[in-house]
Amino acid sequence: MFFFVLLLFLSYKMLSNRNKIIQLELKDVSYSELITFNKNIMVTINDSSKLRDILLMLNSLKGEKVDFDSDEYSDFVFINVYDKSFNKLEFFKTDRFLKINNQWYKLDRTSAARFNKIFEKYSSQN
Repeated sequence: MFFFVLLLFLSYKMLSNRNKIIQLELKDVSYSELITFNKNIMVTINDSSKLRDILLMLNSLKGEKVDFDSDEYSDFVFINVYDKSFNKLEFFKTDRFLKINNQWYKLDRTSAARFNKIFEKYSSQN
Protein backbone atom coordinates (compact mmCIF):
# COMPACT_ATOMS: atom_id res chain seq x y z
CA MET A 1 0.00 0.00 0.00
CA PHE A 2 2.78 2.44 0.94
CA PHE A 3 4.58 1.68 -2.33
CA PHE A 4 1.42 2.47 -4.31
CA VAL A 5 0.95 5.82 -2.53
CA LEU A 6 4.60 6.71 -3.05
CA LEU A 7 4.38 5.80 -6.73
CA LEU A 8 1.21 7.87 -7.11
CA PHE A 9 2.83 10.88 -5.41
CA LEU A 10 5.98 10.70 -7.55
CA SER A 11 3.91 10.34 -10.73
CA TYR A 12 1.87 13.40 -9.79
CA LYS A 13 5.02 15.45 -9.15
CA MET A 14 6.55 14.39 -12.44
CA LEU A 15 3.40 15.11 -14.46
CA SER A 16 2.76 18.46 -12.78
CA ASN A 17 6.23 19.71 -13.82
CA ARG A 18 5.76 18.58 -17.41
CA ASN A 19 5.95 21.46 -19.91
CA LYS A 20 6.71 23.90 -17.09
CA ILE A 21 8.36 27.00 -18.52
CA ILE A 22 10.16 28.72 -15.64
CA GLN A 23 10.75 28.69 -11.89
CA LEU A 24 11.25 32.01 -10.07
CA GLU A 25 11.89 32.44 -6.34
CA LEU A 26 10.60 35.43 -4.36
CA LYS A 27 13.89 35.71 -2.45
CA ASP A 28 15.68 36.36 -5.77
CA VAL A 29 13.25 38.99 -7.12
CA SER A 30 13.48 42.71 -6.42
CA TYR A 31 10.42 44.01 -8.30
CA SER A 32 8.25 43.55 -11.36
CA GLU A 33 6.82 45.79 -14.08
CA LEU A 34 3.58 45.20 -15.98
CA ILE A 35 3.52 46.95 -19.36
CA THR A 36 0.69 47.22 -21.88
CA PHE A 37 1.50 49.50 -24.82
CA ASN A 38 -1.93 49.58 -26.46
CA LYS A 39 -3.45 50.96 -23.22
CA ASN A 40 -0.38 53.01 -22.19
CA ILE A 41 -0.07 51.24 -18.85
CA MET A 42 3.07 50.62 -16.84
CA VAL A 43 2.80 49.49 -13.23
CA THR A 44 5.70 48.70 -10.93
CA ILE A 45 5.04 46.04 -8.29
CA ASN A 46 7.43 45.80 -5.35
CA ASP A 47 5.07 44.71 -2.57
CA SER A 48 6.17 41.21 -1.52
CA SER A 49 2.64 39.76 -1.24
CA LYS A 50 1.73 40.96 -4.74
CA LEU A 51 5.08 39.80 -6.11
CA ARG A 52 4.54 36.37 -4.56
CA ASP A 53 1.14 36.10 -6.26
CA ILE A 54 2.58 37.17 -9.63
CA LEU A 55 5.50 34.73 -9.34
CA LEU A 56 3.17 31.88 -8.42
CA MET A 57 1.14 32.56 -11.57
CA LEU A 58 4.28 32.84 -13.73
CA ASN A 59 5.72 29.64 -12.23
CA SER A 60 2.54 27.75 -13.08
CA LEU A 61 2.70 28.60 -16.80
CA LYS A 62 2.97 25.59 -19.08
CA GLY A 63 3.71 25.45 -22.77
CA GLU A 64 5.73 23.92 -25.54
CA LYS A 65 8.75 25.42 -27.29
CA VAL A 66 7.88 26.66 -30.78
CA ASP A 67 9.32 28.71 -33.63
CA PHE A 68 7.20 31.82 -33.94
CA ASP A 69 7.17 34.98 -36.03
CA SER A 70 5.66 37.83 -34.04
CA ASP A 71 5.29 40.16 -37.05
CA GLU A 72 1.65 39.09 -37.47
CA TYR A 73 0.56 40.30 -34.04
CA SER A 74 0.31 43.79 -32.62
CA ASP A 75 -1.28 43.31 -29.19
CA PHE A 76 1.71 42.73 -26.91
CA VAL A 77 2.01 42.75 -23.13
CA PHE A 78 5.17 42.54 -21.07
CA ILE A 79 6.09 41.51 -17.58
CA ASN A 80 9.60 42.45 -16.59
CA VAL A 81 10.95 40.70 -13.50
CA TYR A 82 14.10 42.14 -11.93
CA ASP A 83 16.38 40.14 -9.68
CA LYS A 84 18.28 41.55 -6.69
CA SER A 85 21.12 42.66 -9.04
CA PHE A 86 18.52 44.43 -11.24
CA ASN A 87 18.99 42.06 -14.16
CA LYS A 88 15.81 41.91 -16.21
CA LEU A 89 13.89 38.80 -17.25
CA GLU A 90 11.30 39.78 -19.85
CA PHE A 91 8.04 37.91 -20.43
CA PHE A 92 6.67 39.04 -23.81
CA LYS A 93 3.18 37.73 -24.67
CA THR A 94 0.85 37.94 -27.61
CA ASP A 95 -2.25 35.80 -28.02
CA ARG A 96 -1.17 32.36 -26.70
CA PHE A 97 2.54 32.80 -27.41
CA LEU A 98 5.10 33.78 -24.78
CA LYS A 99 8.74 34.77 -25.30
CA ILE A 100 11.28 34.36 -22.49
CA ASN A 101 15.02 34.88 -23.15
CA ASN A 102 14.57 34.73 -26.95
CA GLN A 103 12.69 31.42 -26.75
CA TRP A 104 9.02 31.25 -27.81
CA TYR A 105 6.49 29.00 -26.11
CA LYS A 106 2.92 28.20 -27.08
CA LEU A 107 0.89 28.37 -23.88
CA ASP A 108 -2.03 26.12 -23.15
CA ARG A 109 -5.38 27.91 -22.71
CA THR A 110 -5.23 27.82 -18.91
CA SER A 111 -1.75 29.35 -18.84
CA ALA A 112 -2.69 32.08 -21.31
CA ALA A 113 -5.70 32.98 -19.16
CA ARG A 114 -3.55 32.94 -16.02
CA PHE A 115 -1.05 35.35 -17.62
CA ASN A 116 -3.89 37.69 -18.63
CA LYS A 117 -5.27 37.50 -15.09
CA ILE A 118 -2.06 39.07 -13.77
CA PHE A 119 -2.82 42.17 -15.84
CA GLU A 120 -6.49 42.21 -14.89
CA LYS A 121 -5.61 42.01 -11.21
CA TYR A 122 -2.62 44.35 -10.97
CA SER A 123 -2.43 46.72 -13.96
CA SER A 124 -5.01 49.13 -12.51
CA GLN A 125 -3.15 49.53 -9.21
CA ASN A 126 -0.56 52.20 -8.58
